[in-house]
Amino acid sequence: FAEARARELEFCSPVRRAASVTLAAPRAASSAIGRATDEAWQRRRREVEQVFAGDLEGRPDRQKILDALDLLSHGRTWDTMRYAMQLSAAAATDLLRTSIEAVLIR
Repeated sequence: FAEARARELEFCSPVRRAASVTLAAPRAASSAIGRATDEAWQRRRREVEQVFAGDLEGRPDRQKILDALDLLSHGRTWDTMRYAMQLSAAAATDLLRTSIEAVLIR
């Protein structure tokens, strides 16, 4: 999962960063870009829920773990690792994998 998500996030990074500038404008959330961004987030969250369904099943903290997994694999988190933390794509992927494992064994 970490490797596949990292490839997708790295590939989409320029578009995501451009969209974030546009979304900073007033009323941008209701724009076509805002709707597309929200739809992409919803799709990725559903994917996280499907991929980790077995890990989440029966856990009393299911929602909290799902939220953490969603946050860890979010585009903004990826951009923070790549640009603010200046990690290489390989190092960011490794950090994503390590963080997911840490959340799941909690």
